[in-house]
Amino acid sequence: MPSSDVRDRVRLLGREGLTVMPLVIVAVVVAYAVTLRLTPTPADRDGAPTGATL
Repeated sequence: MPSSDVRDRVRLLGREGLTVMPLVIVAVVVAYAVTLRLTPTPADRDGAPTGATL
């Protein structure tokens, strides 16, 4: 990769990118946790729910 590409990518990240990145990580983790909570647990053959609950 040419060095100009690296400089362009760093310039695009900038201070705003470093500020926004933690918010993106938190949003992804929260979305994953909500998805886990809203996803119904599969039932076994007897009809009883299986799997761990949060």
